[in-house]
Amino acid sequence: MRVLVVTPHLQVFVRDQVAQLQPRVHHMAALVVRPRPGFLDPLRSSRYGLDRGLDLPAETYRSLLLSTRWPLPLDRLAGAGSVLGRLLDRGSFDLVHAHFLYPPGAVAARATRARRTPLVVTGHGFDVYRLPHRNARWGRRIREVLSASSAVITVSEANARLLGELGAPVAKIHVIPNGFDPALFHPGPSAAARASLGLPVEAPLLLAVGQLVPIKGYEVLLQAVGRLPSATQLVILGRGKGMASLQRLAARLGLAGRVHFRGEVPHAAVGEYMRAADLFVHSSRMEGNPAVLVEALGCGRPAVATRVGGIPDILSDRLGVLTEPDDPARLAGAVQEALGRRWDPERIASTASRWAWPRLADDILAVYRRVVSGDVGR
Repeated sequence: MRVLVVTPHLQVFVRDQVAQLQPRVHHMAALVVRPRPGFLDPLRSSRYGLDRGLDLPAETYRSLLLSTRWPLPLDRLAGAGSVLGRLLDRGSFDLVHAHFLYPPGAVAARATRARRTPLVVTGHGFDVYRLPHRNARWGRRIREVLSASSAVITVSEANARLLGELGAPVAKIHVIPNGFDPALFHPGPSAAARASLGLPVEAPLLLAVGQLVPIKGYEVLLQAVGRLPSATQLVILGRGKGMASLQRLAARLGLAGRVHFRGEVPHAAVGEYMRAADLFVHSSRMEGNPAVLVEALGCGRPAVATRVGGIPDILSDRLGVLTEPDDPARLAGAVQEALGRRWDPERIASTASRWAWPRLADDILAVYRRVVSGDVGR
C-alpha cells in the first residue's frame, strides 16, 4: 500500500501516528500545507518537535490562501491542489490521508476527485466543532470535504455525532482517538523526575500542558489554584501570546511563587514532567481528543479534566475526575478530591495502554484496507 499524508504539520499526534504507520505500509510520503510564510511560522521556533523528526519524503507548500480565517472556493486552493496532484501522478499512491478537514481536507478533496484516488480524512477538533458552524459558507465547505471522502476518521464520539449532523453517513465514520508513544510516556519514580527538573520534592505538584491560548482555560486554572492549600504547586508547559497576561494574573492572585511557567519543552521531555507530577490538570473550554491527556495516563498519572469534547470518552473514575469548564471553584474541588485519593500508577498506565499508538495504528490500517478494497463507498 502506498499512502500520501496531507497535513498542516508533522508534529505531536500526527508525527506519532505517521511513525507507527510508515513501517507497516509499502511507501508513505507527506505534503505539509502551511498558511503562512516560513519566517512567520511558529513551527520555525518550536522546541516541541526537537529530535523527533521523521525519515519521510515530505514536501511543504505555503500560501496565505490556506488560512482558516475564511472559507475559500476550492478553485482558490488550486496551487496546493496542483502540488498534491503532481505528487499523486508521480507516486501512484493508493490513497490520500488528510489530517484536518480544512485546509488539508479541502486541498485533498480537489486533487483526489480529479484522479479518483480514495481519500481518508481525519477530523480532529476545531475543524469539527467550530469551523462548520461559523456560517453557512463554512458549513458547505466542510460538507463538500466529507462528501468527497471514502472514509472519515475522528477522535471522539462527540465529534462523530457532529459529523453525522453535517451529513457524513454513519458507515463512513470511524472513531479512533489520539494516542501516545509508550517509549516516551510510561510510569517512573516521581522523586527522581522532580530532582532532574529542579522541582520541589515534597509539595503537591500539578501539571498542565498546552498552548497558552484562551480556549485552554488557564486563567480558570490559576483561579482554582488560588483556592487550594498554599503548599500546592503548578507547572505549566507551553507557549503562546497569553503567557504575559497569565503571569500577571498569577502575580495578582499571589501565586508567583507557586506557579512555574516552564515554556515550551521538547516533546520527549514532557513525559519526565508528567512523572514528576502528582496530578495532571486539563482546564479546556473545548476539545477534540487531547493527546496530552492520554500521555499523562500513560505515565500512570491521574487527571482532572473538563467535561468537554472527547474527554469523557477517556477519563473514567478509575483514571481521574471530571469537572465542568469555566468554574474555578468546581475545578479546585475536583483537584482536592483527586489529591486526596490513592491511585495506582501501574494500573492507570495499564488501562491507558488501549490508547498506545501501536494498537491504534492497527485500527487506522484496517480503515485503509477497507477503503483500498472498495469496501467503504463514497
